[in-house]
Amino acid sequence: MDNGDIAATILASLALPVSIATLYLTFLRKRSSLIGCIAAVSTPEPGSLDDCMFDFALSNTGTLELLIREVSLDIERPSLNSRDFDA
Repeated sequence: MDNGDIAATILASLALPVSIATLYLTFLRKRSSLIGCIAAVSTPEPGSLDDCMFDFALSNTGTLELLIREVSLDIERPSLNSRDFDA
């Protein structure tokens, strides 16, 4: 074996695991991932949580098709001690 054959064997040995990993990540790995974001909240009067309307967006970032059958949202009033409360 000369140096060219050794280099080709090493390169082929490195390319095989990379190809197998790419095949797995591209076609065989199934992953479900859903990201949700509230875009806007409309209330009849400021500070009221009655009859709120929410606009939200959902994004499927996984490799599986998703069917959304139900969306639920729990609403809590911010406390006066909350750091997220804007005065």
